[in-house]
Amino acid sequence: MGSLRGKVFAGLVTYFAGFATAIYALAPADPKGRTTGKWRQSDKAAHARQVSHEAAAVADVQLRRFLSFAEGKAVEAGRWIKAELAKADKGTE
Repeated sequence: MGSLRGKVFAGLVTYFAGFATAIYALAPADPKGRTTGKWRQSDKAAHARQVSHEAAAVADVQLRRFLSFAEGKAVEAGRWIKAELAKADKGTE
């Protein structure tokens, strides 16, 4: 399944790659704002919105998976801590 550190790292890499892609897609191709290539400006904007929505959907799914995983691990850690405290209390009596 992988360690938490690896999952967080993979999530961060994915997040920053998506962010860099969004900036690249939204940045004008020319400093004067002229469009270059075969797309008109409206086509570029529509494509950028589509890419942005797709990236947002992927990020939402990944974030929900991460939060679910973190919640499960927090519950697990809480149970372990309670068990250790119970053992410590039994040992001191």
